[in-house]
Amino acid sequence: MIKIEIDSSNEGVQLLLDNEGVDEMINYLHFIKNNHESIHLVGGNELDEETSQNGNKIIKHVKIVHVS
Repeated sequence: MIKIEIDSSNEGVQLLLDNEGVDEMINYLHFIKNNHESIHLVGGNELDEETSQNGNKIIKHVKIVHVS
């Protein structure tokens, strides 16, 4: 599971990852590094959309970009 939420201060984000989510995120990062690419993580696919247990707003789209 990968879930990204806006924190309660509205100034930061929280990445919530279970063991599988950590492995998935590592794979995404290796992919963009090795291919000099970007990748989109989308709610309902790569990102978990379940309601936050802390009342935080859920992020439904993230683009991870490799820059040189």
